[in-house]
Amino acid sequence: GGGSPVSTDIVSFATRDAALAANPRVAIQTPALSGSINLVGARIDDLHLLRYRETIGEDSPTITLLSPAGSPQPYFLEQGWVAPAGAAIALPDGQTQWSLESGETLTLETPVTLVWDNGEGLVFRRTIALDENYMFTVNQSIENTGTSEVALYPYSRIMRLYTPQTQNFFILHEGPVGVLGDANLVEMSYGDLVGDGQRDFTATGGWLGFTDKYWATAIVPDQEETINARFFHTTRNGNLDDYRANFVSQTAVVAPAGGSAEHASLAFAGAKVESIIDFYERTYSIDRFELLIDWGWFHFITKPMFYIIRLLYELLGNFGLAILAVTVIIKAIFFPLANKSYASMANMRRMQPQMKEIQEKNKDDRAAQQQAMMELYRKEKINPLSVCWPILIQIPV
Repeated sequence: GGGSPVSTDIVSFATRDAALAANPRVAIQTPALSGSINLVGARIDDLHLLRYRETIGEDSPTITLLSPAGSPQPYFLEQGWVAPAGAAIALPDGQTQWSLESGETLTLETPVTLVWDNGEGLVFRRTIALDENYMFTVNQSIENTGTSEVALYPYSRIMRLYTPQTQNFFILHEGPVGVLGDANLVEMSYGDLVGDGQRDFTATGGWLGFTDKYWATAIVPDQEETINARFFHTTRNGNLDDYRANFVSQTAVVAPAGGSAEHASLAFAGAKVESIIDFYERTYSIDRFELLIDWGWFHFITKPMFYIIRLLYELLGNFGLAILAVTVIIKAIFFPLANKSYASMANMRRMQPQMKEIQEKNKDDRAAQQQAMMELYRKEKINPLSVCWPILIQIPV
């Protein structure tokens, strides 16, 4: 389901640690992340964010982002291949036992390469590299030792086998998210996805995944590549929610007889730090990756405001002071408008007796009343709108 094979028999473990201990693993260790890759399924399914803790306590545990299948809250990344309809090719899946071919620990300097031989003339490799923050580069390759060419479609997916707690706060999106070509920004709640079962998109480039309040995961194809993307939900083992975000390339990767072929994609798993996400958007030319952070409807106001607050925070060293300073700056910018508004109000107040007089005089004739009022405004050079529009402009800000 969800565009690629999946095994249904998940063995449940009482704790996350027991689930981790059940399979052989390759360690992940960078300044930002620690965890491991599961050699069964070659999944990235154990990840801690070292820069963040559960609480502000010194000895508080670091944030756990990804956890393996069978643990209390499974959430993981995986890549693989789909065969064309009717082709009988043994492909790696969630139960495949991979071997570590090169590298010992996934670090900034050392990628790791996993290998699996299908025993039918195909050797699959997966090389995983990681940068100093939260971006994995996954390079999948096929070595074809057979006598006929092989064409396979690469896929990447995120699986979340539980429904997370969300705040349901209307100005903060939590749940399935992506930017998918003509569909633009796609945002759904977990409930929406349960109701729909699945939603399909075709896009060139883009990205998709799941966002929490502070953390997110996203899979990113090559931005020139046309993909079929899908958000998917089903219920397994009677009561287990299974949410997925995945994409399958529309173009098959062809390994000629006696030759090889490869395919690369990116996977983000980490904290939603604006500068880091912005860096990835620029470096990899990812279509509107900034929208992994929910800037709201007034994106054009909220993002510049964010930059100003961050700059002031760097100068003043305190967010409270930065927010006060922003308020003062905005007041200063709008002072001419506010001033105009106050001056117009004062004028209107000054004209109050004459207005009353006009109303009294033309009590029974509305048209004459209007006419006299307009005459008064013209004589005194008053524009009634000049009270309103300076206030209206300030409201959205």
